[in-house]
Amino acid sequence: MNGAWFLRLIFSVSLLFLGAVSVRGEPEARILARVDGVPISASDVDRELGRLPDRLQGFSPDQAEAMRLQAERQALEDLIGKILLVNAARAEGLQVSDAEIDERLEVVMRSVAPGGTAGSFLKEAGISKDELAEDVRRNLLIQKLVELLTKDVVPPTAEQVEGFYEANKARFYREETVECRHIFFDLEGITDEAVIESKRRQAEALRAMLLENPGLDFGRISAERSEGTTAENGGYLGFMREGDFLPEFTKAAFAQEVGKVGQVVRTRLGFHLIKVESRSPARQPALAEIKDQVRDGMLQMKRAEIMRRKIDVWRRAAKIELLVPLETGDPTAPAPAPGTNATN
Repeated sequence: MNGAWFLRLIFSVSLLFLGAVSVRGEPEARILARVDGVPISASDVDRELGRLPDRLQGFSPDQAEAMRLQAERQALEDLIGKILLVNAARAEGLQVSDAEIDERLEVVMRSVAPGGTAGSFLKEAGISKDELAEDVRRNLLIQKLVELLTKDVVPPTAEQVEGFYEANKARFYREETVECRHIFFDLEGITDEAVIESKRRQAEALRAMLLENPGLDFGRISAERSEGTTAENGGYLGFMREGDFLPEFTKAAFAQEVGKVGQVVRTRLGFHLIKVESRSPARQPALAEIKDQVRDGMLQMKRAEIMRRKIDVWRRAAKIELLVPLETGDPTAPAPAPGTNATN
């Protein structure tokens, strides 16, 4: 097991709670693995993946399938690692108080449901408040374990930071990016040319209206008219580099002026109206700009290496049963971690 997933787990600001490992009501056939008797179900893996299907929309079917399989196998490995960490935290006698859980729950609700309600967030996530509280408890246990086991890690010196930056400049090079929104007209499963032409005319008419009324809020129009899940965010797609999305889309986006609505673009998914909101040119940031980021990254790598070694020891000592054999072709079948067998 490498340290990459651990960095995602412990140090990602956006990860505020862990996927639950709970199989209430799960049939035996849906149990994928057990770690020291703790079961991991297919629904646990699904929940760990979150909205992965939405994020795969821009890729070819073969690419999306390959990425989905890899993500599902990695999710199972991540869940195994989380159980090992929680078990180790409890073995150290670490505990989390109800007050700590309540404080973190407030942060979670403010961060993941801005403008919404706790009930709507929980419903969308498919989780009860008690389950969320248990997830938060696990997360806090792991954080306390990491703090305990890495408390003696010494931050890198200024000279070490400079040396790392000079030796790894390519890591910090920033490619050109554009920040985009779009209005999407879905063509999935549509083969009737008349229907396709109707969708194209709708896109053209909407573009003409936007050009005639430049004061209109593109995000609001996208929320009202766009088809697909990005409508929820006003069509916001964030920052992308060339090659990050469908080639026809990124080619058009990188050719557009900031603040302008471009021509109707057709991709294999459908028709798109694109608005580029900002553009960041490619550049090599100076160390002075990112020295805190470099130092923090180096410190995280030191901590991750310590935890990786600990997890390797715990894994060898644990009884890990992978119940779905790889040869079945089941998409949730796990990939064995390096140096491990199906059972320990």
